[in-house]
Amino acid sequence: MINQSTPHLQLPLPHPDNQLDDDVARLRAALTALDGAVYTLRGLVASDDVNLDTVQEIVTVLKSAQGDIGNVTKLLATKVGKDEFATTRAQLSTLTALIYAGLLG
Repeated sequence: MINQSTPHLQLPLPHPDNQLDDDVARLRAALTALDGAVYTLRGLVASDDVNLDTVQEIVTVLKSAQGDIGNVTKLLATKVGKDEFATTRAQLSTLTALIYAGLLG
């Protein structure tokens, strides 16, 4: 099976040489990821929060959240051993990617 993905969101892409059974599952995964991302963005745009009136403010909020994730990482580094921290950091990195992809709220 040829395993290609989109350049920005890394969504699975079908390929003419793949079996239809494989690509149907890949397309379902891509559509589910897009659904989550659009749902999250729609929620931000429709928010009653006065601080989210413009697209630039949304970008600022997302960048702020990224900084908060960095602060959590630093805090964890001081509270756990290096082995635990490496595992926690990997998990946090995965969660960060899912949040930015809109798969987690």
